[in-house]
Amino acid sequence: MRKPIQILLLPLFFSFNVTAEETPLFEDDFERSEADPQKENVGEGWNTNSSYRANGNKQASLIDGRLRVVTHPTADHAASVKRPLGFTDGMIEMDFMLPSVKDSIGINIADTNRKDLHAGHLAMIQFYTDKVHIEDMAGWRMNKTIRGERFQKQPKTEAEKAEAAPFKVQEDLRRDIEGKWSRLKVVFEGDQVTAFVNGKKVLSLTSPGLSHPDKSQLRLHIPNEVFIDNVTLTRTKQD
Repeated sequence: MRKPIQILLLPLFFSFNVTAEETPLFEDDFERSEADPQKENVGEGWNTNSSYRANGNKQASLIDGRLRVVTHPTADHAASVKRPLGFTDGMIEMDFMLPSVKDSIGINIADTNRKDLHAGHLAMIQFYTDKVHIEDMAGWRMNKTIRGERFQKQPKTEAEKAEAAPFKVQEDLRRDIEGKWSRLKVVFEGDQVTAFVNGKKVLSLTSPGLSHPDKSQLRLHIPNEVFIDNVTLTRTKQD
């Protein structure tokens, strides 16, 4: 939906306030029931990695109009709940609740056609109970071309940490949101991504890998447990 252009008439000049064009892509309030509560069926285009990472055990459930995701004890990877995205610039918003301090939710953006990246990883914005972390994965850690066989390893030596520094930022929330419903927003614009919690900007990162034009898949990365509701995906375009 295009927002109106405001025109201010003054005696000697015109002033234009031109904003971004916003196109809603997807909304989900999870107000539905599973046909078989014993089987994983989130619906509305969502799918998970449970079949191949958790031995087929159910990790995502619809409960009282909300999505609950718990990584199964036998899983060899964090639970991932995925759906198509399809924007260059845009916004991802959702309500979330982290039951304990060990919980977090990651907004992982991918392009599965990028064979130079491990699993197509472009970016990760991870929300914890007390901090937010942003990483340009395409620009560094998941880029096979740049990092070779080191691409999946976290930096350990001081030299590796210095190498990683331009591609990662982290900021404390200055308050604990453990066990409290909160709303996150992630905004992609050009080579910058900005994270918000409850309407307040937490931090942003500007890095070349973030400008990749085909952000084709959203993956919710859940290492332990999270509750999710009221997801909205929006494409934006600057006029």
